[in-house]
Parts: sequence; C-alpha cells; structure tokens
Amino acid sequence: MTTGNLSRVVWKISFPIILVQANETILHLIDTAFLARVGVTELGAIAVADSVLLLFLVLPIGLADGIQILAARRAGQRRPEAIGVLFIQGLVLVVVVCIASTAARKLVWPTVGSWFVESDAVNAAVNGFLQIASYGITFTSMNFAYSALFVSPSNAIGNRSPAATPARPIVSA
Repeated sequence: MTTGNLSRVVWKISFPIILVQANETILHLIDTAFLARVGVTELGAIAVADSVLLLFLVLPIGLADGIQILAARRAGQRRPEAIGVLFIQGLVLVVVVCIASTAARKLVWPTVGSWFVESDAVNAAVNGFLQIASYGITFTSMNFAYSALFVSPSNAIGNRSPAATPARPIVSA
C-alpha cells in the first residue's frame, strides 16, 4: 500500500471522528453562551458538574468499549449469534455499574463537594444539578452500549451469510 492510499484510509477513518469532536465542542460553546446569560454561579456550577458527571461515566464507557471490541471479535469469527448473548451480558453489567455509580455519586457528592468548590452558592447549584443529572448516567451509558453494538459488527448483523461478504484487510503487505 502506498503512502497516498494509507493517508486516504486514515482520513476516511478519522474525518468522522473529527466532525463528532467538533460538534461536541460547538455544543459546549452554545451551552456556555446560553448559561452565561442565566448567571455566573450557574456557569461555574455546570463546569464542575459536567466534570463530575464525566468522571462517573468513565467506567461505563470503558465497559461499552469492551462490548464493542468483543462484538467485533465475534463478528470476525463469523459468530453473529454470540453477539446478542455478549451484548445482553454487557448491557446488564453496564446498567448494574451505572446504578451503583449513581447511588455512590448521590451519597458521596454532598459530603465531598465542599472540598472541590469553595463557594457555597456554586456548591449548592452543582449539587442540585447532579441530583437530577445523575439519573441520566444509566441512559447515557446504555446509549454508548447500543452504539458499540451497532458500530462493531455491522457486517455480521446486516448479513447472516458469512460467505456473502469476504473479509478485506484495510492494510495489505
């Protein structure tokens, strides 16, 4: 494979990722602009609360990545029936971890929050936001798990016949 072809393959893979990241950045900018009109306390609170929520999403996202890797492996082994079993087990694990994470966050943050936020007003706003937003951790993580299911083995899900689509390597020697 020539350098030009390899560069084209890299761009084909990375360009959608670049667009997604740019979209997320634009979304955060819009949220910041609108929230700044509400008040400085709320703007500071959402900055802290978003970081705390992302911290509690690390483990479920890692589990969703594991689902994607294992589902892609099962698809590569031409075992599409094993993908469903794998997904259900992974989804149950993600939901259990999210419920435990939500409970831990709701119990721990009111105590630990004052260590990270000096202002009582900002801490109260962060706690109020997190009390509501923590329920979304489970649904967000389930979304990541379903995305992992549909991204990795798309060839095996859409096509039950292993002989119908031959495997093609991305990079050949």
